[in-house]
Amino acid sequence: MASRTVDELGSEPRTASRRTRLLVAAVVVLVVTALVADREQRDRESDELLAAVTAAEAVVLDSQRSQAALAEYQAALLGGDVLASARASAYDLFATDARRWLPRLDAPARAVETTGVLPWHGDLRRARDAYALRLQRWVEVLERTATAPEQARERPEEVARSRKRARDALLAVGSDVLGEGRTGGPG
Repeated sequence: MASRTVDELGSEPRTASRRTRLLVAAVVVLVVTALVADREQRDRESDELLAAVTAAEAVVLDSQRSQAALAEYQAALLGGDVLASARASAYDLFATDARRWLPRLDAPARAVETTGVLPWHGDLRRARDAYALRLQRWVEVLERTATAPEQARERPEEVARSRKRARDALLAVGSDVLGEGRTGGPG
C-alpha cells in the first residue's frame, strides 16, 4: 500500500460527499422537471377535455331546447281530445327532430371519448368517462324519440343521474361546464 499524506486522506470523503451532493441535486432537478412536465401535460389534457365537453354540451342543449320548443308548441296535440292522426303527426315531428340531432352528436361524442388522458390523471379520466356516459344517455333518449316518440316524452331518470355524475366529475377537475340552471329542457 502506498503511503499517503494527511491531506490526501482527508480529501477522499470530500470527493465522495461532493459526488453524492451532485447526484442528489441531479435527481432533484429530474424530479422537479418531471413534475412540471406532468403538470403541463395535465393542463393540456384538461383544456382539451373541457373544450370537447363544451362543444358537445352546446349540441345537447340545442337539441333539448328544440325538443322542449316542440313540446310547448304542440302541447294541445299531445294531450286532451284530439284526432289520433293529429297526435301521430305531432309525434312524427318529435321523431324527425330527434333524427336531425343524432348525427350532430356523433363528432362531439367522439371528441370526448378520444380525448387522451394519462393513466395517472384519474380525475380527468373519471370526468371524461362520466361525460361520455352522459352523452350516451342523451343519444339513447333521442334514439328512442326517433323510433317511438310517444314513449320517449318523459325525462328518464338515468339521463338525470348521468348528468349529475358528469357534473360532479367535471367540478372535481375545476370546471362548471354543466352548471346548474343551464339546461334548455330534459337531460
